[in-house]
Amino acid sequence: MKILIPESVHTMIQDICTQYGAYLLELSAKGSKTRPVLEIIIDTEHGVMHELCRDISKKLDEFIEKDDFLSGLNGIEVSSPGIDRPLEFQWQYTKHIGRDLRIALKAGGHVDGTLISLQPESLVLHKKQNKQSKKKVQEEQESVIQFADINHSIVQLRWK
Repeated sequence: MKILIPESVHTMIQDICTQYGAYLLELSAKGSKTRPVLEIIIDTEHGVMHELCRDISKKLDEFIEKDDFLSGLNGIEVSSPGIDRPLEFQWQYTKHIGRDLRIALKAGGHVDGTLISLQPESLVLHKKQNKQSKKKVQEEQESVIQFADINHSIVQLRWK
């Protein structure tokens, strides 16, 4: 059963995140209706440190006894989006320059490569493509991809 979060709580959490320089990416209640846990996913342009999650959580503690919804919670979890969560906003790409991305395109298909730089409306990706021949030769090229053409992007971890 889905637990509805009051708009006033959503607005309060959004305001607290803004005060701490964070963006609220997701707000959801999980668990049972009798023991709900509020899950808050935040991000910043420079990443999320444990201290930021702790500070936002402590700030929310000030409102627990004043708000009926918050006082009925079994807990509040504040966390970063995690490496496997798709990038949703242009500002999220800044901290991933130099990392490998898999970009799903709105037109279908995907592009893999290393994020080189950002422009106001696009990003530059260093792509690697294998040519099919007797020898596997890698052709490397830069590709400019418009943000408007991106469905979502996932950071790819390099395993050595």
